[in-house]
Amino acid sequence: RSLGVDEVYGGQFHVQIDAAYQNYRYLIFSADDTWSLVSSKDPKGATANAAGSTVWVIDKNRTVSVYDADGAALGSWTPGGLNRPEGIATDETDVWILDRKNKEVYRYANAAGKTSGSQSAVSSFTLDGASSRPKGITTDGSSIWVVNDGKKNGDRVFKYNLAGNLLGSWTIDAANAKPSGITLDDGDLWVVDRGNDSVFQYVDAAGLLSGHQVAAASFTLDASNSRAEGIVTVASGPVNQPPMITSTPVSTATQDTLYS
Repeated sequence: RSLGVDEVYGGQFHVQIDAAYQNYRYLIFSADDTWSLVSSKDPKGATANAAGSTVWVIDKNRTVSVYDADGAALGSWTPGGLNRPEGIATDETDVWILDRKNKEVYRYANAAGKTSGSQSAVSSFTLDGASSRPKGITTDGSSIWVVNDGKKNGDRVFKYNLAGNLLGSWTIDAANAKPSGITLDDGDLWVVDRGNDSVFQYVDAAGLLSGHQVAAASFTLDASNSRAEGIVTVASGPVNQPPMITSTPVSTATQDTLYS
């Protein structure tokens, strides 16, 4: 999946797709190189540290796979308590995993350094009742944002504190009708859409607690990079560093790949 942007941003994006499990690297929005996800099956979300040196992928089989920046597998581990994982986030110490079926967010203490075995969650919180179809999660270590692909209550971003108390929520752009992942970058929130294969930018939305916000910008993913399932911002590198995108485009391939 490439990012069809007409401008280079000073961060990186990982957009993750749910079919052929491939990830691609883009330089000025053209595929530069690729690396494979060696163990993830039907990835459902990705996160990374700020330096971009470590990437975590959660898959349908409830496995967290860990990679370095070049795609080398560092290991994997099994988080306990999950039913249907749908997203993953980290503050580089703890790991939070969103469960769509249980409508819960689980915290795994000090799990950012884990590369083997299994671990139980030390805490969890239940999502707000209006979050009927949670699809993505991100954190800055102080707050947690969850994007919801809703019908009854609309497509909405919910903001929580780390204790799970709801701080507020707001509806996203009508064009962003099938949100499937969310990431934070310098106060802006970015939401990827699996319906129209686009990424939407919500400027200064990290502090938003109510109302509605229209996206300030959007851009289309590459045609081969359909059905996005997650997006991650990597803040390292020089200004105007090209985006990073994880992807599993629809195809007959069986190998997971990372565009970074």
